Amino acid sequence: MSKEIYNEAFLNTVFKVILSPSEFYEIRVGQENVLEGLKLSGVSSWAYITAWNPLPTRYSVEENRLRDQSLRADLDALSLKYIEGIGEALDGKWYEESLFIKNITKEQAESLAYKYGQVAYLFANGNDKAELIYTQLQ
Repeated sequence: MSKEIYNEAFLNTVFKVILSPSEFYEIRVGQENVLEGLKLSGVSSWAYITAWNPLPTRYSVEENRLRDQSLRADLDALSLKYIEGIGEALDGKWYEESLFIKNITKEQAESLAYKYGQVAYLFANGNDKAELIYTQLQ
């Protein structure tokens, strides 16, 4: 797939942070003031990453959840706090369980995205724009 096709897919994705069983905060690529919207203080940077379905591979829900548990263990080992999330296509055709990770460095996020075979992830310093960072496309 080309970068243009990936761009279109990511621009047509809503990155949800689960606040309660019935309440979500939605993030889009390029959105500013995410921390303000989430009412989070003491957070200097954040990333939104999944361990699900490294492209082009599609795993079963069970396998994806095992990968998610491994990502959580990695975050726990780094003493990083996170909030559950769901990345979802605007047309509802697919979703991926994901994590909104607080106070992660760009280097840590990059390393984890590579480890879990992700083409891209979201990252921002403070309330800066949610930047789509590609890991495997030039």
